[in-house]
Amino acid sequence: MDKKDSSRRNMTTAALILGAASIATFQFFFLSVPLGALALILAFLGKGGRPFEMKGKVAAIAAAVGIIVSSAVTGYAFYSISTDPQFRSQVEELYEYYMKRYGLGDELPDSSDSDPNSVIEEILSDDFRRGRDSEGSGSNGGSGTLEDPFYSSDGSSHSGGVVI
Repeated sequence: MDKKDSSRRNMTTAALILGAASIATFQFFFLSVPLGALALILAFLGKGGRPFEMKGKVAAIAAAVGIIVSSAVTGYAFYSISTDPQFRSQVEELYEYYMKRYGLGDELPDSSDSDPNSVIEEILSDDFRRGRDSEGSGSNGGSGTLEDPFYSSDGSSHSGGVVI
């Protein structure tokens, strides 16, 4: 009987750790929800037909909170994209840019464009906005500026005091 109690305690401890990890990773839906689900399973298996101990209750609650918060944040993100026209247009502009940039529309992408360092360099150097603004397709009639705290009106990007 002592070995079963020890394994149940271990399952409950693992459930508590996974529940806390589920809460900590709520911004990453595909990580938080499986961690929370596994924590719930282990919490109920650790119960072993008896009433929940305090650690098991806390583990189950933490897992449920992690799943609910992660689902709510993800749901709100999808809701924002579908209802906010400005945010949606920004997402669509990014999508169009990268579809053109990597040739994913009608033709195969150029293998020289798939260097991870050049992609990171391009994102950090703000080439996306410069390329779009030079084409005159900005959302403000092609004036070359965006309402963005990280993009100044003279065309240079700044990090708001953060060194990149």
